[in-house]
Amino acid sequence: MIADTRTGERDPEAWRRDPASRPYRIDAAQDAIARDLGVTFDVMYLLAAEVGAPAPPTDAFRQARRHVCWPIYRMHWLEGQYVHLHGRRPEELVVTPSRAELERALDRELEHLERHVYEGDAADPYEATYAICNGCRSRSRAHPGHRAGHEQQATEA
Repeated sequence: MIADTRTGERDPEAWRRDPASRPYRIDAAQDAIARDLGVTFDVMYLLAAEVGAPAPPTDAFRQARRHVCWPIYRMHWLEGQYVHLHGRRPEELVVTPSRAELERALDRELEHLERHVYEGDAADPYEATYAICNGCRSRSRAHPGHRAGHEQQATEA
């Protein structure tokens, strides 16, 4: 969570040209660590003032980007599915999503998966993996007590 932003920090076209800006330095450090470790990171930077409401927050450094699956992120955080690095913990800041909010967000995730299948993204390993992971996550959220058929059969055997 970012406490606040400075002038120009919410516009990526402005800060990408300024190596001295905070978003540029954060982005560069994140890229360097990812390269060194041979990994990719799935991160978001949010304004602390925006995360306490049910409405989806904007990205702290990319104002035009709104996090539409906000209820799912809040649920993950409230269940402790994050790595705490510094400052206040997410569960101190976010509100519990309603069942209706979760269902709408899960519907969007399933539609996302369907779009990947329809558009033939299976040839792109990143897109296919992302769609499958999100599909599994969405299914497990939509049916939290349900186990996949092969898991159920193995348990019953």
